[in-house]
Amino acid sequence: MTRSQNAILNYLSTIVFTVVTVSTGLVSTPLLIKWLGKDTFGVFRILVAYFGYLSLLEFGLGGGISPI
Repeated sequence: MTRSQNAILNYLSTIVFTVVTVSTGLVSTPLLIKWLGKDTFGVFRILVAYFGYLSLLEFGLGGGISPI
């Protein structure tokens, strides 16, 4: 394969991945709200956001503390 064919394949696979991710989110979110209930789903979203921020904090601290 040439470089341009690899670039086109990479671009198309990125678009397919994005479409699959968005469609999965659009389908799964209403199902999760129905199964968990609004209160439990809110707690779930808070926990996901908390662990996301915690991983960002660890990413910054891990690189900053390693020279010490």
